[in-house]
Amino acid sequence: MKYQETIQLVVSGHKHKWIDYGRIYGPQHYVMAATRYDPNAYMLMEVDTKRATWRFLNESLVDWSTHYSKSYRAI
Repeated sequence: MKYQETIQLVVSGHKHKWIDYGRIYGPQHYVMAATRYDPNAYMLMEVDTKRATWRFLNESLVDWSTHYSKSYRAI
């Protein structure tokens, strides 16, 4: 798919809902909800620049296709 070799992740907003477009457009593409509707609507990402990897830490707390997510609790 186009750009998948050079772009690992695209994160956008504007729709104010959590949407996982997967790899429809090439790279992984998430639309992030807005804290305007839910104070828990944020992404915690762990990025390793040396290995060129990333991990979405609170992905399991997201209520996809809505404005909402559950609170993150550090272990």
